[in-house]
Amino acid sequence: MDAKKLIEMIEDSGDYAPQSYSGRAMYGKECVGVRIRRDQSEFEFFADLLETADSQSDGEDELSDNVNEIAKLMRKAKTDNFGLDTILYFPRIEWVDDSEDEEEYDDDDGLSDGEADAITLGERNE
Repeated sequence: MDAKKLIEMIEDSGDYAPQSYSGRAMYGKECVGVRIRRDQSEFEFFADLLETADSQSDGEDELSDNVNEIAKLMRKAKTDNFGLDTILYFPRIEWVDDSEDEEEYDDDDGLSDGEADAITLGERNE
């Protein structure tokens, strides 16, 4: 399972938010993680993830593929204490940051932030 698909499934699984995490022996490399609050459990999270896989599947073949991918994730998942909560993380699923790929647009003028900055700097130099 790739990072984007996992992140989307985590977001669609209820009260969870994916986040980047660098766990033990990862030497600064960031992977996909999810905070499990103290009133939740890792088992509850995986049950919610399986239900999401079921609801997003178009047929039995796709459901079977999704369930198999989640089973692989479960076998390789790690946990760390995170204050009173737990962070569940997937060291083999590298974190992807979509913000680097997408330009942010200013609502007022339709320009990307970079374009707006360039115009502003140009106006100051005149």
